Amino acid sequence: MINNHDNLFGIGSSMGIVEGEVIVVKEADSNLSVKNKIIVAESTDPGWVLLIKDAKGIIVERGSILSHTAIITRELKKPSIVNVKNATGLLKNGDRVQLDAYKGIVRRIDGTL
Repeated sequence: MINNHDNLFGIGSSMGIVEGEVIVVKEADSNLSVKNKIIVAESTDPGWVLLIKDAKGIIVERGSILSHTAIITRELKKPSIVNVKNATGLLKNGDRVQLDAYKGIVRRIDGTL
């Protein structure tokens, strides 16, 4: 499905539904506070594990069901959606979203994307 003004679409890679505030993260930084936020990133690598552990969930632009993000979020039981095109361009810090990994949909709660 193609992203539109109401929803972003991707592949649910660790099941769950969460709502929360977005934080766009460009690179792993252990000093960054992501507690109870939904991380939005281009991709992840092993250096992101501590950030993902503290987050409510994660949305990434690249990845598949076997990507690093998918594997780590399943292990940590954090909802995640991968392969969400242009997520870092469409979502901004402070946006409130619902991440529905069962359906692979990100819905903005307080307006349109």
